[in-house]
Amino acid sequence: GQRVIVAWDGGPEAARALTGALPLLGEAESVTFITAQDREFDELATAALQSYIGSHGIKATIKQVALGNTPVGEVILNQVKENQADLLVMGAYGHSRIRELILGGATRYVIQNTDVAVLMVH
Repeated sequence: GQRVIVAWDGGPEAARALTGALPLLGEAESVTFITAQDREFDELATAALQSYIGSHGIKATIKQVALGNTPVGEVILNQVKENQADLLVMGAYGHSRIRELILGGATRYVIQNTDVAVLMVH
């Protein structure tokens, strides 16, 4: 069985990655969505996400993690290790986007530092 982490910020890249990963998530032993505590992610968004993945027959945990001063990519990989995940699903962000500035190169960091399979969708 696979343990999957989905790095979730509610953006279009993350949504595309989630859609692409649905068949894999359905087969997974456990699925955990991680979202940053200091992002605008309210109960309504959590309920919508649970409803969407539930409609695809996927049971998942949504975990909010504190970023503090830690780069997003590092936080993501820490969660991968903590959960002993086999697969990371995340949106890939192009360098020309404003979001890349916000994320501080999370895409690049993860690619350079991971030792698990990563499904990225741009």
